[in-house]
Amino acid sequence: MARRPAAPRPEVLAFLDDIKEHPDDDAPPLILADWLDERGEEARARFLRLQVEIARLADDDPRRPDLLREEQELRSRHERAWLGPLRPLAEAWKWRRGLVHVTMTGTRFRSQPTRSASLSEAWAWVYGATLRNVSEKGASWVAASPLLANLNRLHVGGDALYAIGPRGAEALAASPHLRRLTRLLLTNHGLTSAGAAALACSPHLQRLAELVLNNNAVGDAGVAVLARPERLPRLVALELGGNEVTDDGVRHLAGSPDRARLAHLNLYRNHVGDAGVAALTDSPHLANLRWLELARNRVTAQGAALLANAPAVRGLRYLSLSGNPIGYEGAQFLAASAHLGQLRELRVMGCNLSGEGVALLFNSEELANLRTVYVSRGEAPHVVREGLRSPGGRELVLDKFY
Repeated sequence: MARRPAAPRPEVLAFLDDIKEHPDDDAPPLILADWLDERGEEARARFLRLQVEIARLADDDPRRPDLLREEQELRSRHERAWLGPLRPLAEAWKWRRGLVHVTMTGTRFRSQPTRSASLSEAWAWVYGATLRNVSEKGASWVAASPLLANLNRLHVGGDALYAIGPRGAEALAASPHLRRLTRLLLTNHGLTSAGAAALACSPHLQRLAELVLNNNAVGDAGVAVLARPERLPRLVALELGGNEVTDDGVRHLAGSPDRARLAHLNLYRNHVGDAGVAALTDSPHLANLRWLELARNRVTAQGAALLANAPAVRGLRYLSLSGNPIGYEGAQFLAASAHLGQLRELRVMGCNLSGEGVALLFNSEELANLRTVYVSRGEAPHVVREGLRSPGGRELVLDKFY
């Protein structure tokens, strides 16, 4: 008979509950670290502090490599014990701010061994789960599981064999166990506008900050529901790549005062043209936008001009127009922009820029904070070589575009 895991300590449960109630607050994990230190658990306390500190740092912070090395050393010595009964159940795991995100099949998630492991203190440290191979019926079983109540993040990836469809989305939307969720990823599931509507109208997803619905045939009708007042009021990141969204769908989003929190918007591989870009740049509600993905749409040089001349998007740090025919003229508009000075990363692969267009962007003084420009390998062979950096630290990355 399998040994029953030791009962979790009530104090640890209380600390972890506080961390999950305030997932972006540094104070709760640091308070837990102090408590662990006082009880001789210095390694885990140090790991918590390290991960909180690493999460604060920019990717290019010089302190980052040393902290990551120390973090890896602690994991190599203690990870097996920290995972405990979760280790044989999870296919993979990753740590964030001291807590763990596990990957397993949907069948394993609702199995008796996992339910037994959920009684352990190790399960209390789980903040997120990626579930594979979940069908429409499987989504109903997952939605009924009280194990979901432990999670801030839930990722359910679909494919040609496993897709939850609109009914699976409805089952998840109706689950009271998702009250704590701040990030939900449902990709390649054929949700359609009905599934998107179920999620948008769920009374249990009011804390959701990030919603990823790529490749779900959501369409303009689904976007319209997501843009309605009082739907997902805390949303700051929305991914709608590959969803047959047109300019009309973008108008719904851009016209919604309830989407004023949006900082991250992914519209990759849709049917968005210059009119959709105009809706974004004319919107009074998108001043917080920092990350905009428009690759593989129908944006021309006119759309590039709209982005370049719009004060409304002056906060952008990331912009991708890859796969749009903006040409040399579009590069001229972007390079001369007085409003994209905060941009750090620009992706213009497959945009027919010519070598001269690439040079304009790479040497632009107006784009003062630009650090990385991605272009197609064949577009600028005579301008620069891969890996060449400008005196200001700007890097041109020559890449393939599919």
